[in-house]
Amino acid sequence: MNSITLDEEKKLNERYEKYINGLERELNDARLEAARSEGGRIEIDARWKDCARRLLLCLDKLEKLEKKNIALRQCLRIFFILIILLTMELSLITELHSQFMYL
Repeated sequence: MNSITLDEEKKLNERYEKYINGLERELNDARLEAARSEGGRIEIDARWKDCARRLLLCLDKLEKLEKKNIALRQCLRIFFILIILLTMELSLITELHSQFMYL
């Protein structure tokens, strides 16, 4: 038979306790690391959402600026057409004025 003395049993018990304590420390370390990782994930998620929100705001502003740009270009076209029409009218007035001067 295999008989273990009391001293051997105590030593074996101490080794198991040390082993169990080591495993508990590793488990606690793993839990702590998991909590840190979760905190990091939450922070990254919040940053991503903030960046997405700001990007949407920028795209909205860009769209508004493009609409204003189109409106300004249309106003400039109308302005140039008016200048051309006024120039033509002034030319006609000048011509008519010079014709009346000779009458």
